[in-house]
Order: sequence, then structure tokens, then C-alpha cells
Amino acid sequence: MNSFEPLPFSFVSLRSPVYMDGAERRTLGGVIHNPVKQNRTHISALAEYLSMPEEAFSSYVVFSERCTLKKVPRYFDGDITVCHRHTMLCLMRKRIKDAPVVYSHADIERLAELLRPLTEVTKEEKQQHIEDLKTKCPFCGQPLVMRHGRNGAFWGCSSYPKCRYTRSLD
Repeated sequence: MNSFEPLPFSFVSLRSPVYMDGAERRTLGGVIHNPVKQNRTHISALAEYLSMPEEAFSSYVVFSERCTLKKVPRYFDGDITVCHRHTMLCLMRKRIKDAPVVYSHADIERLAELLRPLTEVTKEEKQQHIEDLKTKCPFCGQPLVMRHGRNGAFWGCSSYPKCRYTRSLD
């Protein structure tokens, strides 16, 4: 997650995906995951950590102007907004204008205090977190397990068949 913003009407999770071309992906071993599903996983973790319902969060997946969004409706799958960076503020202002105030300033301050320790981590802790994520399904957050198929071994989600995520061993 790139940013988390507590607002009086909702808690907004912002994700701005970074994409690599094929050469960069092969060189860096980059695996590109669906940013909408990644944001959903982040929101689930935040909701659990803060003891709040997932419905209290809004998800924004924001792309740079260099990206072409093909056949992506502005709102889909509940409370998820996929947009370009230049339209994000306009969309948020519209949502704020129409939304009732649900959280007081005191509520927001209390939640910010709960989250503050999570932002004060060392580079080593961040790197360990990234390594730990490699063993979790990016779609549902469950552990990945080694599976064997007709084409050899691969990583698969432990919640199969509910989640069908797979990844090569590389």
C-alpha cells in the first residue's frame, strides 16, 4: 500500500502500481500482481489490525498518465476506484461532497496513534516484511504451499480451490 488516509467519511487506501517492461521483469525477477487484489489484501489486514469492518475502507488504485486503462469501469467490485492520477482528486472530492461524516476527529486521531508504530520501522524490518510477503498469496493473504502438477512443482495458494493463485518456483 502506498498510502492510507483516515478521512471523516471513510478510510482510504491508495495504491499506485509500478509496472516494469519485460526486460526489467526478467532482470529483477519481478512478479506483477493485480493491484486491486493487493489493495484488498491490505485493507483486510488493516481492518483486522484496527478491529474494524472492511466496509469502513475505500480503495483507490491510481495509475500514472503513462498507463492506458482498457475496459476498466471507474467503480467496480464494491468500493474500489480505479483511475488515473489526474482524476483522483476530482473523484475524491465528489465522494467527500456526497458522503456523511462517520468518524470524529478524535476517532481519526485514535486510529492514527494505533498505526503510527507501524510506520516507524527500520530498513531491515521492511526488507523482512517484503520477504515474508513472498510466502503469502497476493490475492487472499493465505500461505503459499509447494504443489506438484503435470508440469512440475509450483507455488499454490493453500486455500485452493477457493483461491486459484499459482506462481512458478523461480
